[in-house]
Amino acid sequence: MRTTTITTAAAGILTGLLLTGCGTVGDAITTKQREPDPTVAAPTEDPATEEPAYDDSPAEDPSVGLTAEVEYIDGTKISLDKFARGTSSEWASPASTPYVKFTIKIVNDSEATMDLGSMYVACQYGDAGKEGEQVFDTERGLEGTPTTHLRPGRSISTVNACELPKDESYVQIEVSAGWDLETAIFVGDVE
Repeated sequence: MRTTTITTAAAGILTGLLLTGCGTVGDAITTKQREPDPTVAAPTEDPATEEPAYDDSPAEDPSVGLTAEVEYIDGTKISLDKFARGTSSEWASPASTPYVKFTIKIVNDSEATMDLGSMYVACQYGDAGKEGEQVFDTERGLEGTPTTHLRPGRSISTVNACELPKDESYVQIEVSAGWDLETAIFVGDVE
């Protein structure tokens, strides 16, 4: 009888422990129902505030003839003249290359001193628009652009040259006299 009592007592204790564990686990787990995510709608643009469609109409051509003068709002003027063909010397850069030589004149009628150290010249030639190298040839007096300052009311002339093969006549010469001025674009044919 004693074995039955111990077995019954042990079974009762185990059952109690199991039920206590189940009760504890059940009390510790809580479930919260997830609320739905809020709906996010993309903002709609008011047709009145939309960006205008891309304007694909051709822009005005800013180029001028080879002998024209470009005048800026501030009073600065740039012009080209004294065009002549030649061939660079064997010590030039590039060497033994046909070129067109021209004089650039800059007139500073603005109220500020111009820093010509940032001045540059770029050229292209022919119907295909091939880039023509700037020619540097001290033997021919082609030393590039000035690196000085140009005071108000003063002017400066500098002789430059760009590659132009003998069988080409069309040339485009771009002159930028400073970072704050739009590039002057001169175009035309050279004999």
